[in-house]
Amino acid sequence: MPDDVDSVLLIAHSSGIEDLTLLLARRGRELDAVREKFPTGALATLAFSGRWRALGARDAELVEFVTPRALGAAPRR
Repeated sequence: MPDDVDSVLLIAHSSGIEDLTLLLARRGRELDAVREKFPTGALATLAFSGRWRALGARDAELVEFVTPRALGAAPRR
């Protein structure tokens, strides 16, 4: 990624996205929840400072982990 890009949204399949989250995140209050289960449709938000090309294992922080269950049932039409 060019360094002038502030954020990236990566959509991937399990278990690759779970593995990547656990590889990159060195801390975060919801890391145990990611280790326990990364359900289909979950969103992990990671943050780090520095250049994209320097991003490596355990350089990021898991700042949010949202699962479909946490969002509740979708409204019916």
